[in-house]
Amino acid sequence: MDKKVIRLYLAIAFLFGLSHSFFFATYVVFLVSKGLDLLEVNLINCFFMAGVFLLEVPTGAYSDLVGRKRSFIIACFCWALSMFIYYFSSTFWIFVIAELIGALARAFCSGALEAWLVDSLKYYNFKGKLNDVFKKEQQLNQIGIMMGSLTGGYIGTIDLALPWLCTSIAMALVGVFCGLVIKEEYRSKNNGSFRVKAMWKTIIESVLYGVKEKSVFYIICFSVVFSFICQGPNMQWQIMFKNLGLDTGKLGWVFVGFCTFIFIGSQLSSWFLEITRSEKRAIVLSQLITVIGILVASQFSILGLVISSFFIHEAGRGIFRPLKQTYINKRIPSQQRSTILSFDSMMTMVGSVLGLVVSGWLAKNYSISASWFFSGIVLLIAIPVFLKMKNGE
Repeated sequence: MDKKVIRLYLAIAFLFGLSHSFFFATYVVFLVSKGLDLLEVNLINCFFMAGVFLLEVPTGAYSDLVGRKRSFIIACFCWALSMFIYYFSSTFWIFVIAELIGALARAFCSGALEAWLVDSLKYYNFKGKLNDVFKKEQQLNQIGIMMGSLTGGYIGTIDLALPWLCTSIAMALVGVFCGLVIKEEYRSKNNGSFRVKAMWKTIIESVLYGVKEKSVFYIICFSVVFSFICQGPNMQWQIMFKNLGLDTGKLGWVFVGFCTFIFIGSQLSSWFLEITRSEKRAIVLSQLITVIGILVASQFSILGLVISSFFIHEAGRGIFRPLKQTYINKRIPSQQRSTILSFDSMMTMVGSVLGLVVSGWLAKNYSISASWFFSGIVLLIAIPVFLKMKNGE
């Protein structure tokens, strides 16, 4: 049964990546086409991040108490509604409404499927390596994203709003699929009821665990820094590459390149773990690759060189996620898994919001290159700091 659970988890990861990614290659271009500048684009995302920050832990507690399946299905339909609103939107505040619904979707989604996998595998006495499962999950998710973003890039040449409609329909179908196939055998018959008192108890216990358990708080802190430095490259690459001469129709192919290097990075995560012989060192030292990619991309204006350097930075980011997922899931209890994972996600949102504001301000008042250079320097400084910092183990 554990193999069946893993196959289903990987299938959902692929379908989610495919369904959610039709607009990925044209997101910022779409918003700019509606008259927004880069700072306004980042501010829209700040509303999303703030919404996720406020909703993460309560929805995580809901997932732990009522069920990860129900939480994930709600997320899929909220995503569908958010994307449908985007399809019809043309003003800043309607985009904000769509992002807030998306924030609710992200909050319900965060940690739910991951917690379902880990606890299902524990229920069936899984003896394999979690890192291998998370590595495959990221790879299949990236394959789905490649297909979706490439398709969306071509659809966007017809109408930049159409990729949003495709994502809306596809996410609704994923929600229906998950409702039919996900089972939660590990849950007792007493589970499934929602009580506010129980929710607050779960929230308080989970947050205290996340703060007091040094090994968990360590990775949360590093994730905050990591999410901070990622926002500039995340939000500005489309405009940067178009300014350097890349056609809109080719943005999808560039995004496929990103996914390919994230795929390669996830494959390298096990190798990093073997040569460093420490989860902590593997996570932190691997981000030197991210630093190199960002700094080189920020210093040149030759399109091919900038894109190649950006690919390298994506490989570093690809190494990070499976290592982090394995690290944190080994150190948290099953009963509060979704809530603690949501607390982790909530804290990283703080880094994301700060990153959006700072990178947007730098790009507007100086340049995108200055924004990326600042991000690279921050991560470069953080690496020796976190290597020296003790994680309680």
